Amino acid sequence: MVTKSAKLAAKRAAAKTATATATKAKPTTKAKATTTTTTPTKARTRKGAAKTARKATTAKATTKAAARRAKKTTSAPAEANDHKAQARQMFEDGSTRREISESMGLAYATIYAHTSDMQDAAGATAGRARVFVEVDGEQVSRSSAMRTDFTDGMSIGDIGRKYGVIYQVAYQAVKTLIVRDDD
Repeated sequence: MVTKSAKLAAKRAAAKTATATATKAKPTTKAKATTTTTTPTKARTRKGAAKTARKATTAKATTKAAARRAKKTTSAPAEANDHKAQARQMFEDGSTRREISESMGLAYATIYAHTSDMQDAAGATAGRARVFVEVDGEQVSRSSAMRTDFTDGMSIGDIGRKYGVIYQVAYQAVKTLIVRDDD
């Protein structure tokens, strides 16, 4: 992109070359290629003129960015509350977090943060699902039932098979009960 100042500098360089040719003086190639005059008192290289133009463009962009930031900071709290209320209402109505994030154009993490303390339509919370099993007619967590079986002498592999989980899940449930003799 050629800026106005670069065009003006090129015109002046062409005029200088034309003047030198008219007076039968040979312009040096180096002077023609690298030096242009933007003001009568200050000579700049073409690279310098381009750099100045980039700085001016950057200054305009910085000013625009500052204006956008100022606009965002003044209206952000009200908009955030609107988004939060709308996301929470949609979640209560049965929409999934993914559907809400796509429909509102917000990040999934934002929607998750707004709805993390709520239960979805199926009754699940944002945390890990708790699995319960029935032992002797009462509901207990699966991990506590696994720990009970382990203390009764059942092996970790047998516990995993009994509850239909992989060995690692059974191990995680009982690892605090394992006594190691490393001495």
